[in-house]
Amino acid sequence: MGSLPDLDALEDSARSEIAAATTPQALLEVRASYLGKKGSLAEVLRSIGQLTSKERGPVGQRANQAKQSIEQWVAERRGALESAEIESQLAGQRLDVTLPGTGRRPGALHPVARVMRDVETFFRGRGFTIEDGPEVETEHNNFDALNMPDNHPARDMQDTFWVEGGHVLRTHTSPVQIRAMSEREPP
Repeated sequence: MGSLPDLDALEDSARSEIAAATTPQALLEVRASYLGKKGSLAEVLRSIGQLTSKERGPVGQRANQAKQSIEQWVAERRGALESAEIESQLAGQRLDVTLPGTGRRPGALHPVARVMRDVETFFRGRGFTIEDGPEVETEHNNFDALNMPDNHPARDMQDTFWVEGGHVLRTHTSPVQIRAMSEREPP
């Protein structure tokens, strides 16, 4: 058994080279130098045939243990290198949530709102005023001031949403006109 290299020394050498590998490519090269077709351990395994039958069993068993150990160290180192790579990428892309935001992009008006604004601008340019009133009106402004009798169909329960206190949800735009005319002189 004198011509075969010492497997303990081979393992120690492999362990130190694997630990020293800093990139996946370097690790692949170290693995190939020990476990590849022309690697150190492959030479030992090829040389087993030259040994006596009494020496073959223990040397073969020890060579397989060395091979498994080297495979395990390579896998562990590969995992460590991949984890370090991921950590470095994450560190470079870390998001600082305490920084102010980039803000929202400005939105756009709904087409109906845009048309309403254009129509209002048109009429204001010709001397009209735009009036707006409450959505909940008194019965007087909604019906009585417009000369709607008590038996008018608009006052029916199925046609009008009545609110407590004699108020109704505005059923048309005329109550706003009543408010405007009662507050200022008609044109």
